[in-house]
Amino acid sequence: EPLFQRSLAIYEKALGPDHPDVAKSLNNLALMYQTQGQYAQAEPLYQRSLAINEKALGPAHPNTAASYENLAFLFLYLENNAEALRLADKAEQGRSRVLANMLSFTSEQQRLSYQGQWNPYSLFASLGNAPQMTSAILHNKGVVLDSLLEDRLVAEASQNPEDRAAIEQLRVAKQRLTQLLLEVAKDLSDQARQKRAAAQDDLSKEVEQLEGAMARRVAGLGRARRALSVTVEQVRAAIPAQAVLIEFVRYRHYLGKDQWEIRYGAAILASAGEPKWVCLGPAARIERNIRLCQQSVRHEARETELAAPLRGLYQQLWAPIETNLPPGTK
Repeated sequence: EPLFQRSLAIYEKALGPDHPDVAKSLNNLALMYQTQGQYAQAEPLYQRSLAINEKALGPAHPNTAASYENLAFLFLYLENNAEALRLADKAEQGRSRVLANMLSFTSEQQRLSYQGQWNPYSLFASLGNAPQMTSAILHNKGVVLDSLLEDRLVAEASQNPEDRAAIEQLRVAKQRLTQLLLEVAKDLSDQARQKRAAAQDDLSKEVEQLEGAMARRVAGLGRARRALSVTVEQVRAAIPAQAVLIEFVRYRHYLGKDQWEIRYGAAILASAGEPKWVCLGPAARIERNIRLCQQSVRHEARETELAAPLRGLYQQLWAPIETNLPPGTK
């Protein structure tokens, strides 16, 4: 505690009370209190950290999304689910916008690095909120898939000398925009923030214009960020009668006091009715049966040896889902 306190004091004195590095220090101190169960001391520090990030970086910056998330987990443990869900929504919106930009504008290495730092499902799954969980899954997977399709389109278009220069111009503009969206600026004055916001708007318009021009020759370009506008209702309308869409997810479930458990769950979406979320339990037990099945198949074990882990997987992965399917599902 005294080390965190001293670190915070140094940052405040050197950088001023409203710098993003001060927000990081506040977050570290708050996390320590939360881990100790001192929630009354943690909450105002998280709130102040969030306020700094919202003002200095905007709601769509990864640091701000992390602040929403940290405060939401605190409210989740305090059983203030309404406030936890409100903050989870804001975190998901910010993270999704960043993800769409990362997938559209950056290299594969940068994309994987960002994706590895973020579990988009922990909050909604821990809250057991089926509609928001389903929406998060569809947005995340849709953005990733569309970005891969877009990469293929760009690669094909690059073979054409007439398109190559336009694609390079678009790539440079996207990289500049990514830098503006993700950097932590040194000048945090109101005038500098307004200037950065105007620059971001100008670059966003430039990217849209370049993509629009390219899209007339390359159908489908720019689709990755549009995946965020897809709704659960639109996906539900595409599901045939007597069919369901089932999405399996491996996620970190929050147990409180900075304790986590890796679990599996499934989102169920039918052509009618609300989405359902089914927690399938700890990942360790499920993965143990998966390994046993793999070993039995690879070593050509007797059917009796394979039967037990298969029955276990049936009970773990399918039986809980089957009881939640609408009548008449085929």
